[in-house]
Amino acid sequence: MNSFYLHWRTFLALAGWGVVLGLFFDLYRAARYYRRPSRRETHLGDLFFCLFSLAGTFALLMLSNYGEVRGYVFLALVLGAAVYGFSAAPALRPYLYAGVRLARATARAGGRVLRLPLLIFLPFRRLLKGRPKGGP
Repeated sequence: MNSFYLHWRTFLALAGWGVVLGLFFDLYRAARYYRRPSRRETHLGDLFFCLFSLAGTFALLMLSNYGEVRGYVFLALVLGAAVYGFSAAPALRPYLYAGVRLARATARAGGRVLRLPLLIFLPFRRLLKGRPKGGP
C-alpha cells in the first residue's frame, strides 16, 4: 500500500502535528515566562517536551504509514510549525499568556483556600495531640 494517497495523508497529518507542537511550545514558553524556572527545571521541561513530541510523532507515524520514516516527514513537521509560527502564533500568543496568568491566579487562590483550615487549626495542634508523656 505504497500509494501517493498514503504519502499525502502522512504529510498532511504530520504537518497538522507540527501546528499542534507549535501551539504546545508557545504554551510551554508562556508557562516558563511566568514561572521563571531554574536551569535544572528548564532542562527537565525541555526534555519532557522533546519526549512528548517524539512520542506523538512516533504514534502518528505508526498510525498513518506503519512507522516508515521518509524525508518528507521532517519537512512536514517543520512546515507545520512554520505555518503556525507565521500565521496563528501572533494572534494566539496574547490569549495564551492571559490563559497562563489566569491559571496561575486560580492556582494561587486555590492554595490560599486550602491553606485556610491549616491556619485555623495549627494553633490548636497541642490541644488535639493530648498531653506529652513526660510533661506535667
